[in-house]
Amino acid sequence: MPFIAYPYLPNFVRLSHSEDGKTTLCAEVYIYEGNTLIDSGSPANTPSLVSCLNTLHISPLSIERVILSHTHFDHFGDLSYFPNATVYIGPKSLDNLMKNPLDALDASFRYNVLSAKEESEWLVENMSSFRLESIEKLNLKEHKTKEEFAQSNGLSYLVAAGHTDEDLLFSYRQYRMFGDSLSFRGHHGPHSAFGIARYLMKNHPELMILKSHSGKPSETLSQMGSPVSSSGESHTL
Repeated sequence: MPFIAYPYLPNFVRLSHSEDGKTTLCAEVYIYEGNTLIDSGSPANTPSLVSCLNTLHISPLSIERVILSHTHFDHFGDLSYFPNATVYIGPKSLDNLMKNPLDALDASFRYNVLSAKEESEWLVENMSSFRLESIEKLNLKEHKTKEEFAQSNGLSYLVAAGHTDEDLLFSYRQYRMFGDSLSFRGHHGPHSAFGIARYLMKNHPELMILKSHSGKPSETLSQMGSPVSSSGESHTL
């Protein structure tokens, strides 16, 4: 299925593989200012992503930054299509990617997708051709508290444990991009992505939540319902 573009704002577009609201295995992609991608789908789906960019009159050569919410292969994409881009990820994630690439890319993949190991191994083989940097080197505002994150207007980020030990949550205008951090696995303390979501739901229910595999264009926190971990356990916000 090709990517479908949902223009939210003149300089902010969401790309999804789903047109019926169903969960997708390929992570969604966000385009900011026509030259920045937030996540980039899986390597197998990058040709579809490039095709969608072309329909929006965005050349892959004009992409200067690819910012990854985390390093799993279904968010990493085939970065060879964006030769002028620098890829930014969390500092701990970058270190883990260099030391344990297949683990960082989640090659085992919880859904047992047959291509997961193959796509991850391809990424490892080609990693040296990508320009990888810590997000700390990008001129992008980092929030240290959930209160700052809630009040943010420009493109910015907050580091939180959620789907991985170091998820990057993004903020732009009324949108909050939580990646996979509310959908799969793990961390549920007050400073985790779940804790941040609890705070936002209580204090800022007007904010719109975007999740990487939800297949839904947008939803307010109060409409979001209870996220489900990989074990099937529901976690009430």
